Amino acid sequence: MRHFFIIASIFSVLLVRAQTDSTKSRFSWDAYAGFYYNHDFNQPINKERPAFTYNHKQTATPALNLLFLKGMYQSEKFRSTVALMMGDYAKYNLAAEPQVWQHVYEMNAGIKLSKKLQLWLDAGVFASHIGFESAESINCWTLTRSIVAENSPYFESGFKLGYTSTNGVWQLNALLVRGWQNIQQPLANAALTPAFQISYTKGNNLFNYSNFFGRMGLGNNRPFRQYHNWYWMHTTKTLSWILGLDLGVDHYSSLQRSWITPVGILRYQVHPKWKIAARYEYFADTKNALGYGALQTSGYSLNTDYTINHYLTLRAEWKHFNDQQAIFLKDATNSNRNNNLAFGLILAR
Repeated sequence: MRHFFIIASIFSVLLVRAQTDSTKSRFSWDAYAGFYYNHDFNQPINKERPAFTYNHKQTATPALNLLFLKGMYQSEKFRSTVALMMGDYAKYNLAAEPQVWQHVYEMNAGIKLSKKLQLWLDAGVFASHIGFESAESINCWTLTRSIVAENSPYFESGFKLGYTSTNGVWQLNALLVRGWQNIQQPLANAALTPAFQISYTKGNNLFNYSNFFGRMGLGNNRPFRQYHNWYWMHTTKTLSWILGLDLGVDHYSSLQRSWITPVGILRYQVHPKWKIAARYEYFADTKNALGYGALQTSGYSLNTDYTINHYLTLRAEWKHFNDQQAIFLKDATNSNRNNNLAFGLILAR
């Protein structure tokens, strides 16, 4: 924590100085804070949400999921971003990273490779190319993340070659990343692994495919992970939806373990200040590829948002999980069902 405040103080001073002459420096900045409270009806003895969740993790106490301060520089040929963070997202998602890296939300720089084309090469720590959800609740249709988002990368580090067509219809990214959501890896697993993304936008529809191919973990029996992510996002001023499907396969020398995670979200704009959303998801990992046991978990949630003003949003969500096995803590025992009521307050610049 001491490292975070030292870095944040220096960074804040630089931002203030940049803002005094923004016409020359081309600096901009963002700030974000997401607070939440969970009431888990199972009242788990460890006061945490299920093991496969990494955001909005604590129960029965007000908590901070994510706070960050972000500075950005943009010119015709160069761009860079630095964002420092704290909260449960950092605590649980970056637990394996050295302490100083646990407070880095983004840290990257890019150069434009063509005068005529939108072709950029970026390097550093940046948002994941997989999925339609991020750690920033305000940019997601529901207060909490889906199971598939919690178990695929939120961030990645390495290199990204990105192209956007002149009309903005096509977006292509080719990546070499440091494994599956890693910043600083042990030397035994330091090889860069390939990944790819292609997005197509037509009218109100966005179609996306992303993938990842690389070795996982340490040791001699490391699996080779093959991961595919598809989603279709349809957005209008009133009724919108997302349909997604992820498929992962870990290949060992003598066997393979796979999992599949379909998800669907329907959102309706009731009023300029009110939105409601419903989500269904299914997480099938019958061979325990991800280490939570043989999961066949269904999830249902209802979400409502109230926009107070440009900076403040109130969110509430009821979520129900059920599984064929008793995988959820209930007091000090186990149950195959879990219900949770979550409330959130989002402050975003």
